Amino acid sequence: MKYRLQCQPTYSAVEVDLEPGERVVAESGAMAWMSSNITTETAARGGMLAGLKRKLLSGESFFQNTYCAEGSPGQVAFAPGSPGHIVAHSLAGGELYLEKGAYLASTEGIACDTKFDGLKGFFNEGLFVLRVTGQGTLFFNGYGDIQEVEVDGQYTVDNGYAVAWEPSLQYELSRGRKIRSFLFSDQLLLRFSGRGRVWVQSRSPQSLASWAHPFRPTDSRRSGGGGKILIALVLLMVLFCGCCGCGGILMALMGLGGEGQGGGPAEFSRPSEENEFQFEAPEAPDSAAREATPPRSFADALKQLERLGSGGGNSPSALNERSWEVVQSPYGDPEAYAQALADALKAVRGSREDRNIVNTYGVALYRVGAYEAARLTFERNLQRWDDPLGGQSVYDRVFLAMAYSQLGDQENADEALHIVLQTIEREGLAEEAAAMVRPSELLLFVAEAQYTVGSAAGFESH
Repeated sequence: MKYRLQCQPTYSAVEVDLEPGERVVAESGAMAWMSSNITTETAARGGMLAGLKRKLLSGESFFQNTYCAEGSPGQVAFAPGSPGHIVAHSLAGGELYLEKGAYLASTEGIACDTKFDGLKGFFNEGLFVLRVTGQGTLFFNGYGDIQEVEVDGQYTVDNGYAVAWEPSLQYELSRGRKIRSFLFSDQLLLRFSGRGRVWVQSRSPQSLASWAHPFRPTDSRRSGGGGKILIALVLLMVLFCGCCGCGGILMALMGLGGEGQGGGPAEFSRPSEENEFQFEAPEAPDSAAREATPPRSFADALKQLERLGSGGGNSPSALNERSWEVVQSPYGDPEAYAQALADALKAVRGSREDRNIVNTYGVALYRVGAYEAARLTFERNLQRWDDPLGGQSVYDRVFLAMAYSQLGDQENADEALHIVLQTIEREGLAEEAAAMVRPSELLLFVAEAQYTVGSAAGFESH
């Protein structure tokens, strides 16, 4: 197999020449361009357990793609998601350790697994690194340029700049001793000892993430309540003013009135008559609950703020969270599922426009065995919020696949699960889930769906 590293070092790509029948494996989403005779097979390489382990423990993709030239020679090119250098490293029965996100592609003889760092990796992004073994060529990438360093003795690298190192090196991760390091978390150090090579990058993804963090959206799939800083401001307002009038005004301006205050929207198109649940208008809050009395202590102010801001433990968001904590597991107690269904129904009645709450209700229906009602709920959610495949709709579709399967509709079950797998690959939901979902949660649902539906661990496309 021949390859060419192009556009080095800033926006690198590697182009691989494949002979007929020759294959190369790459990280999901890494393919940049390829000739028409290249076929692609997408699968959780090594099986479902290996895919989950690779994703949840080392941060790599759940799925990997295998590219093969059919009939005649072909070319396929791979590029990493971040701008930077690519290194081609030859392994002859040895091994190499990679930081999360560094793996790009490899020949078929290369195997990737996770390695537990123990407590020496306690302060790192995770307790696991990627262990690459076998015989062949490995392509790994960094953010910025990559420098190879020969270590003979002691060598220290900032945690965010390490890319790869040889197993002959011993290492430990520790904090810098300066107060500034403790306050700003910019001195987590990898201390290498021994003889071997370490590859470092000229830029740090963690530093970029810290710089960009204030500008990122704060939405998540399971949103609930306002920000802690805003709540603290309101609390200070309550304490200093000696009454909750100003705090209530400030909360209203910030949009922290809570779903439990003032009721939900009055209009909603009713679901199909086949569905078991019916939405009802939420009851208006008791007038006495609206009356604000000055807090007598800090504890009183905090309780009053929680009551006003969240609507209490029976607000739609609180009910939804309580239900979700139960129904997300397939191993729950039947009585717990029944209570979770009751909580989910109350949440739906109080907040009908929240697709996450409706999704939780559908999952609760599925857990208690009401598969037809669950199917109708998920289908309506997908029809009503007709957004591009990805993000929140994956939650509806993965449980819809299981509902189809339980109802004996294997064709639709296979199709729904197929769409889920394609969406995860295309949208990168298994990477960071578009900052909207928790990857471990989603991938466990996919594993449950694959077991329930009985589909193969992967699919083929051309």
